[in-house]
Amino acid sequence: MQRTQTLTNTHRLWLAFRVIPRREKHVVQSLLRQGLEAWIPLQERVKQYKRKVRKVQYPLITQYIFARIRRKELAQVLSTTGVVQVLRPSGYIDPIPADEIELLKRIVGERQEVEVEPGEWEKGDKVEIVAGQLTGLKGRLMEWRGKNRVGITMAHFQHTMIIEVPLNTLRKI
Repeated sequence: MQRTQTLTNTHRLWLAFRVIPRREKHVVQSLLRQGLEAWIPLQERVKQYKRKVRKVQYPLITQYIFARIRRKELAQVLSTTGVVQVLRPSGYIDPIPADEIELLKRIVGERQEVEVEPGEWEKGDKVEIVAGQLTGLKGRLMEWRGKNRVGITMAHFQHTMIIEVPLNTLRKI
């Protein structure tokens, strides 16, 4: 995929940074204290301890954070404790389109529990979500995990996200 955006000193663009494992939240807080715009997609899980149950937030994509910066702020981010490197999927500093960041924000905000209706779905089907907060998201049915999970591939991050959506909110494309 060819990108038309380049990192300059005039416009802020989103970049992904790899960080030390289990330091994602700390790095984001450090960047925010420095006056930079940083974000990490978090998901909430219930953690069972011996004497209590607690809701804990975990990174959706481990070891990655996102920062919206200008070129002149790149060195500042890279010198922040915990930051390992800037993500370079093409070998060059490659800004992430704002719509992909918005998509991630929609994914972590998704809270939908609806009854699933059986349908004629097969592994590998191209699908589009037609209802709910993720309307317009396109992907490929990667695998079945129960009756209502669909795999969405985000090529820029080279990760497959398994997003739980009701099958009655999908259509084949």
